[in-house]
This record gives sequence, C-alpha cells and structure tokens, in this order.
Amino acid sequence: MNEAKPLKPVTLPESIRRKNDNVIEFDPEKWLEERKGKMAPAQDFIDKRMKQCASCDVAHPACLVDQANQTAGLRIEILGQGHEIRNCEKWTTYRKALASALPQMFIGATFDSYRPADGEEFTQRAALSAARRFVGLSTQPPPLPGLLLSGNPGSGKTHLACAVLNWENEHGGRGYFANVPRLLSDLRRTFGRGKEGSSEFDRIMERLETAPLLILDDFGRHNPTNFGSDQLYLIVDDRWTKKRRTVVTSNFGPEELLKKFKDDDDGEAIVSRLLGLCEFVPVVGPDGRSA
Repeated sequence: MNEAKPLKPVTLPESIRRKNDNVIEFDPEKWLEERKGKMAPAQDFIDKRMKQCASCDVAHPACLVDQANQTAGLRIEILGQGHEIRNCEKWTTYRKALASALPQMFIGATFDSYRPADGEEFTQRAALSAARRFVGLSTQPPPLPGLLLSGNPGSGKTHLACAVLNWENEHGGRGYFANVPRLLSDLRRTFGRGKEGSSEFDRIMERLETAPLLILDDFGRHNPTNFGSDQLYLIVDDRWTKKRRTVVTSNFGPEELLKKFKDDDDGEAIVSRLLGLCEFVPVVGPDGRSA
C-alpha cells in the first residue's frame, strides 16, 4: 500500500525555539549572533526550506517540520516586532492527503479543476453534480451513501473520486484511497507470510473496512480469483451492511461487471451490494489523458 512515510525530525537552530506544540518563536537577536559567529544560522536553515508546497499556490517564507507530531508544517509569520512559526494549514492538508494514500498526481484534484466536456453525448457535468451532492454541496442530499462512477478510460472518474476525498480532508473528514488491482496484489503478498504478514494483512483489511470514506479505484480491472473475490466480498459486504461512505470507479457498468464476473461465485453478490450501497453515475466523456 502507498502510505506516507514518517518525516524526519528537524534540529532547530538556537534562534528558533519551541513555544508550545503549535507555535515556535523566532529570536531575531540570536539570529544575528549566529550570523556573526558563522554558526549554522537560522537564515541558512530557512533558505534551504523556502519552497512552494505541492498543495499550495503561495510560496511561504519557510516550511518546516513540526517535531511534535511530524504531520503539520510550520511557517514563519511576521507578527508585530517579532516572528513566529505557526501551523501551516495547507501543509497539514497535504500531509493528510498523503496519509490517505492519494496518488501524487491527484493530491491537488478539486471539483473546480475538473473540466467536463460539452456535448449531449457526454455525462461529465451530471457526474460532477453528483460528486458535489455527495459531499453536501447541494440542496439535495445524496440518495445513497456511495457512488459508482462508471465510464470510459480518461473520462475523469478518478479525478472526481479524489476531489471528494480531498474535500473531506480539507473539511475535517478522513478517508482512504485504494487501487483495487494493486490492493489485491498487496493482500496476496502479505497473506500466508507468517505472523508478520498476517498482522499487515489484518491492518490493511481493518483500514479498508473502517475508513469513514473509502475510494475503490479501477474496480473490475483485476483478474477474478478465489482469493481476490473473497477479500472484495468481505470489504464490500462490510461497508454495505454498515452503510459506510464509499466511492467506486470502474470502466464497467453494472451489467458489464455482472458479465465479467459471471463465473465468479461471489461476483453477483459483490455487484449486488455495490449497487445497494452506491448511486450509479455514468461518467462519459473524451479521453482527457490523450488530449
């Protein structure tokens, strides 16, 4: 599984000291002393970290690692006569996206950045409306606790699903992204590897079953196997019985999924539960990857 790696702690110069878990004070006088003594000055420390956060369109004076929890970014702000480093919400959101296992290219995906095509033959605008309704950006509530975004490759299904997860992350929610073929490969790899493998297998399954919001990407692209079908059934059945919010993307519609898994003992039960959990939303449009 693609999980965020823990950030390395940062050693702060003496001119930057922690005030509490959320605020670090900056001492200009010590900063000057460091520069005169040619010690490792705070300015060098700051200069090396001047960058634009991957999820932010504002270049902050500095982006540092919060040693307290290693999840939030810190930035320098000029407050009156002094300086402080406070939590940077953009960096916190970025780290939250990584913890959700979002693919790097979709960390910045939003509803506004989705570009539906015009034309009566396309359904992308209706799909965008359904995704916005799903997170509460509509006067109408979603009819079901899930979405099944189904359509041709490149129509933006994964973009919409990740936009939903990004919106949840930015508004206090939590979720998890899993590409189904890769997920089943990871589960197969951990299964039967003794105590360590069993522990990792259980951890992955628990995360998938209990995530407040779960994205299952590329459903139906996997090769049906008894092992894979057993795990998918457990995941989908658990989320269906507990009505947990789930967004599924697939190149196949309900009838196509049934045909694809007609020889699979669990196939019909899995598709039936998906349709009981998720609103079916066609996402038909031009292939954005080849544009």
